[in-house]
Order: sequence, then structure tokens, then C-alpha cells
Amino acid sequence: MTIKVICEDGAKFEGNSYEEIVKAMAQVAWMNEGEDTKDYMAQVAKRCRVYNPKHCIDYSDAQTFLEELQRVGVVTIIKERRG
Repeated sequence: MTIKVICEDGAKFEGNSYEEIVKAMAQVAWMNEGEDTKDYMAQVAKRCRVYNPKHCIDYSDAQTFLEELQRVGVVTIIKERRG
């Protein structure tokens, strides 16, 4: 299955797993040296909460993180079955 994520700013990410997509998202983000995808997810969750205190994002794993971002309207997730 291919997973596509479209962000509210128009950025698009595609991968075979949620982990792959979050890793790609983290790579294009302004992160400090030594930070990993878990750090990235924590930072995004914090920004979501600052932006809207009602948007508490669970980032326990990549799939949950992306589904939570979809829940609050920050991304759209499209799943496509292969051939």
C-alpha cells in the first residue's frame, strides 16, 4: 500500500509506511543536529497545542501522529492499494 500525505501548506509526502513519511517530513523541517523523528513529532505536537490548546496530539508512533494531524485538520492521508 502506498500512503500519501498532503499538508495544509500544500507539501506532499509519499511512502510505503507511516514511519517513512514522518522521516521525510522531519528531514525537510528545520531541526537541530542530533534530533530524530520522535523529536520532530514532539515539536509538531507542541506547535499544534500552542496554535490551538484543544489540539492535543498523540505522537506515540508515526501512524498515530499522522492520524492525529489528520484529525485536527493539518494533513490529509490518502491510502492507495497497489495494482
